[in-house]
Amino acid sequence: MASQQLQPAHGSIVSLPPPPSPQQWKWRCHNCNTKYRLATTRRCLTCSHYFCTSLTSPVMKPKPNPKRPKQLRKRGSNRTCASTFDFAGWARHNSWRRLTLLSSSSSSPIKLEESFATFYPCPLSSSPSLSSPFPSAADAEAEMEKVQWNPIRKLVPRRKVILAKERLYVNKQHNCFLHCDYPSECRHMIFEAYEQGRVTFTQDGEQGGKWVVVDPGPEPEGHDADIVLF
Repeated sequence: MASQQLQPAHGSIVSLPPPPSPQQWKWRCHNCNTKYRLATTRRCLTCSHYFCTSLTSPVMKPKPNPKRPKQLRKRGSNRTCASTFDFAGWARHNSWRRLTLLSSSSSSPIKLEESFATFYPCPLSSSPSLSSPFPSAADAEAEMEKVQWNPIRKLVPRRKVILAKERLYVNKQHNCFLHCDYPSECRHMIFEAYEQGRVTFTQDGEQGGKWVVVDPGPEPEGHDADIVLF
C-alpha cells in the first residue's frame, strides 16, 4: 500500500474529523442480570451487588425481599459480572485524539508510530480538488470531512506502532489517559512483550526491579508501506 498523504495547502493544519463515538462501557449484574453503564455505578441498584471481574471477588447473595420480582431472586449461575467494552471504538477515538494533539503542535509530516495511533483516516473517495499539487485550504477541509478511520492492517507499520508503544510503556514515559486505548493496556502490553522476549525484568537494588526493553532485532523495512499524515 502506498503512503497515505493528506496534505493541506501551505503547510496549514487540517483538523481531522472525529470517528463515531465509542460505545459506553457496560456491565451486567450476575445476581439479577440488571444492566448498567460503568460510568454510572459499580453497585447494582436492584440487589446491591458490586461489579466483580474475577473469581476471587466475593459474591454476595441478595437478601430475600418479597417486593423483588420473582425472576430476579434466583439467578447468578455466573460467578462474575459480564461486561462489554468497545475496544475498536476507543482505539479509533484515541488514535484521532493523539493525532489531533500532535498535528496541532507540528507542521512536519507525522508518522503513526510517533503518535502511537492504531487507526488512521482514509478518504472515502478520491477528490479532484486534492489531486491538484496545491489544493486550497477550503477544498482540503471539505475533503477531510469525508473520511473513515481504518485499522492498520499492514504488518510493517503495525509492528512499528506496537514496538513504539511498548518502549513508551516500559520507559514510563506514557500518560494512561492519553496513550492507553483500554483499561490497563500499559500493563497488558508489557506482560505480552515479556512473554514474547522483547522485554525483561531486572533487579534494581532497593527499588525492587524494573522492566528493560530487549533489542527486538533490526527495524522492519518496507518504508513504502508506512502511513504518513500531514
